[in-house]
Amino acid sequence: MVKAGIYLVVLLSYLCCYDGYKILVVFPIPTLSHGILGEGCVRLLLKAGHEYGVIYFSIGSIVKSSELPDNVKRELMKTFSELNQTVIWKYEDNEINTLKNVHIRKWVPQRSVLSHPNCILFITHGGLLSITEAIYFGIPIIGIPLFSDQYQNVDKSVIKGFGKKVQLSSMIAHDLKIAINEVLNNASYLENAKEQSRIYHDRIVSAGEELVHWVEHVVRTRGAPHLRSPAITLSFYQKMYLDLIGLVAVIFIIIAVIVLSVLHSYIANNKIVKSNTIKTKKKKNNKIVNSSSYAPPFCVQSTVLARPAQARTK
Repeated sequence: MVKAGIYLVVLLSYLCCYDGYKILVVFPIPTLSHGILGEGCVRLLLKAGHEYGVIYFSIGSIVKSSELPDNVKRELMKTFSELNQTVIWKYEDNEINTLKNVHIRKWVPQRSVLSHPNCILFITHGGLLSITEAIYFGIPIIGIPLFSDQYQNVDKSVIKGFGKKVQLSSMIAHDLKIAINEVLNNASYLENAKEQSRIYHDRIVSAGEELVHWVEHVVRTRGAPHLRSPAITLSFYQKMYLDLIGLVAVIFIIIAVIVLSVLHSYIANNKIVKSNTIKTKKKKNNKIVNSSSYAPPFCVQSTVLARPAQARTK
């Protein structure tokens, strides 16, 4: 029932947040006793990891480990076999043989495994519930995000210091081995995971009681209209910010008109100045040409008078 409540809250948060409803995400995860492990084989696996610890590897249920390329699966198995820790790998088929310290299971009670004190590392795809469960039980993680919000979830765990990010690639086995050694040999990852767990558990009431309280509060207040966002009453054009877009568009058009007018005036003035300059240059050139072709009258008379004098001397 509580697990159903988790999915209900997550579903409502995705469906209603766009309509302005008030969403309070609680994520109630109950404390589990180790007896819930049930299957003797899983209990034995956890006991087998008492000395070095247990590493739990699961990439969720949407993308299956069995769908990984064969060479990647072989490299991962080789990497896990070189570790001192016991590895529980949630794998959907039985095509991979179980090794001494690597145990393949089609289904694993994830929360029960993470709650066990022998579990020291969680290799996950970074789903929201998986990250929340890791925080709840104070387990450091290595995230291999595949799609959607998983990248953001893993990045947040890296920022908070209890996670390490590894990209899904052909070199994932090599990168994963480096990440495992770093997380296990650096005590800060475990310390930060425990700190996040303490913060998570520091509540006035338990998460389950908080969920029950708010559900009953919504029922008693007939939908809790006092908690709803005012955005619900806005008209369509206000929700879509069409009035703001229109105002910005008008301002932009006014600025564009002013700029174009200034540019037009500037270009027109330049044309007038250039035409006046050309006309002035033409007038100056015409005056120079006319002055060079003009002969003074006294020069002509002197030449005419000089010729008879020369004739008389001859």
